[in-house]
Amino acid sequence: MNNSRILAEKDWISSLDEFSRKHKKWLVNLETERNNFHETLGLSLPLDKIQLCSSPEGKYEVQIMLRNARKAQTNYKIKNIKKLEIEKDMVGADKALHFTSEDGTKTTLKFQSTALPETVDGLI
Repeated sequence: MNNSRILAEKDWISSLDEFSRKHKKWLVNLETERNNFHETLGLSLPLDKIQLCSSPEGKYEVQIMLRNARKAQTNYKIKNIKKLEIEKDMVGADKALHFTSEDGTKTTLKFQSTALPETVDGLI
């Protein structure tokens, strides 16, 4: 059984910082969906960092930084975030982050495989 939890807005910065630290270099897929149109933005790329910023309009933006095959950083920006949800697998390991923007776009950052961080310490 998978479970998801919506994060309170006040916890977004600390939750994303912790998530980035725990899962640095883990392989992720990044996908968006809007109006039944699916797009893959990144496939099997190492996670570098996830950062929450405020836009000039006072809205939240998330910047997801991944490494490409040449180890160069590739940045993806998600604008006007209204909901952030973390999904865990049945043993409690982080499985995915789901971002929902005000325009209805859903962006998902999902691990290629899930594991508790303490079980892969030193392997990544």
